[in-house]
Amino acid sequence: PVASLEEVVLGGNKQFILIRGENVENPLMLFLHGGPGTAQIGFAPKFQRDLEKDFIVVNWDQRGAGLSFSPEINKEELTVENMVHNAVELIEYLLKRFQQSRLYLVGHSWGTVLGTLIIQKYRTIFIVT
Repeated sequence: PVASLEEVVLGGNKQFILIRGENVENPLMLFLHGGPGTAQIGFAPKFQRDLEKDFIVVNWDQRGAGLSFSPEINKEELTVENMVHNAVELIEYLLKRFQQSRLYLVGHSWGTVLGTLIIQKYRTIFIVT
């Protein structure tokens, strides 16, 4: 099993991810929270326990939100383009780390917009099924 809260550097900024799952061989699922400032690391495990049986569930506090908040972040850095690039960096990191070729991308509210932009921009890199 895996259950860890980790700091990753995405786009030059420290950001946090929560990784939980009963089997590291299970498929990856990345949750993109809403808001954009409505982080979910603090409460997500309560509602995702059943998913953790069949997936490695990753919750990411996006740049400027939740555990990834820093007063040092420039407002000018909080752009849609940076969010998309950060998400792609995270996806590539997770695929490599868990030696997988795909993951399930799940978005809530703003996270759905972010996920759609990722797929539109990087369709040739990521397999969409």
